[in-house]
Amino acid sequence: MAYSLKFRQKVFANKDKFQLTFQATSERFDIPIRTIFRWQRQLEPTTQRKKPATNVEHGEISATCEGLSRCLLA
Repeated sequence: MAYSLKFRQKVFANKDKFQLTFQATSERFDIPIRTIFRWQRQLEPTTQRKKPATNVEHGEISATCEGLSRCLLA
């Protein structure tokens, strides 16, 4: 889930205003603590991935789906 920049700023404003720890901020806003640490490094939401798309051959997908369906039906 992507959080808006305004919400992220609100989280840090509350953290500073009430002198909350990262753990307390995480619990107050029901956000994983790791997410808050990541926002500390980069507050702006990213709009693009930094890694290239992974190419998967059609045959590999078919084989995986067949194996999965056999496991689910067993």
